[in-house]
Amino acid sequence: MQASHSLSLRHSGFTIIELLVAVAVASVVGLSIAALARDTVSFNRYYQSSFSVADRAQKLLRPMAEEIRSASQSVAGAYPIDTAGTNEFIFYADIDNDGLVDRVRYYLSGTSLLKDVVAPAGSPLTYTLANAVTTTPVT
Repeated sequence: MQASHSLSLRHSGFTIIELLVAVAVASVVGLSIAALARDTVSFNRYYQSSFSVADRAQKLLRPMAEEIRSASQSVAGAYPIDTAGTNEFIFYADIDNDGLVDRVRYYLSGTSLLKDVVAPAGSPLTYTLANAVTTTPVT
């Protein structure tokens, strides 16, 4: 009876091989969880910045779209849309609600979007480009 009792005591623990396999499996699981957490944080930052850019674009485009929708014939009789190019868009609209149709020009200067507004003046009313007021739309 003593022999069987001493035999069961010798085989009751883990062998070195079993311990190494358990440590390797735990390491792989731990590394996988760490990589998943890192990717989750990285994707979260990416999408947050994307939403921020989209929000700024929406704030810029909403007033611009309202102005373009209100386009009308110029005081000189020109069509509502004067120029629609790759880097500039010129149209006529009463954007300041003063009863006079202004000449509005959106254009790119380098990487900046700029806006020129020319109010008609004189008798007869004309658009003097030297009187253009340049602003940077909200970005």
